[in-house]
Amino acid sequence: MKITSTGGLIAAVLASVALLAGCASTSTGQGGSTTPGTQTTTGTQASTQSSTSTGPATTATGQDSLTTTGSSTQTGTSGSTGQGDQLLCATSELTITLGQAGGAAGSNYYPLIFTNTGTRECTLQGFPGVSYVTGDSGKQVGGAASRQGDKGPVVTLSPGASASAQLQEVNVQNFPADVCKPVSTRGLRVYPPGETHAAFVPQPNGLGCQADPLPDGQFQLSVRSIQPS
Repeated sequence: MKITSTGGLIAAVLASVALLAGCASTSTGQGGSTTPGTQTTTGTQASTQSSTSTGPATTATGQDSLTTTGSSTQTGTSGSTGQGDQLLCATSELTITLGQAGGAAGSNYYPLIFTNTGTRECTLQGFPGVSYVTGDSGKQVGGAASRQGDKGPVVTLSPGASASAQLQEVNVQNFPADVCKPVSTRGLRVYPPGETHAAFVPQPNGLGCQADPLPDGQFQLSVRSIQPS
């Protein structure tokens, strides 16, 4: 009877040990499962931070680039050069005439008058292009007028208002005929500043040198910048 009781006790103890071993094994498996989960979470956080950091940096760079480009475009569009070009008097808006001549030292000096005959206010600044022309074809005679002095101010012309530039015409008989090669002229071809379309200003019975250039830096025409009348 004692032996049987002892065997039962041993069996009970062994069963308890087996049960405890099984519980320990289950706990260890759960702990292993928790560790990979934590690593996955850490990896996700690192990826999110990297994307967020790269994203704003790229976006900021793009915005700076767009902002700079936009500012440059706006500055260029609204700049004084662009507005000045739009306000320039076109040849079609002007009547160009020669005023009363004044003579001095082998030359005649004329006010070359620009009158705004258009319907809007416009501006002139700088030197007109001036040359002699001859024949029905308007062939240019000699070189264009030499420019004297500075660019001058911006002159604003209301409809009906005028401005002028001083034009010097040298007496070409002062030049040796074989050098000058004089020919009769019919008038002047005049380009307002900034314009590519010319106006014809009659000045019949004139005389100009065909030679271009004239020797020693001499000229038969010179012009100063446009000034307010």
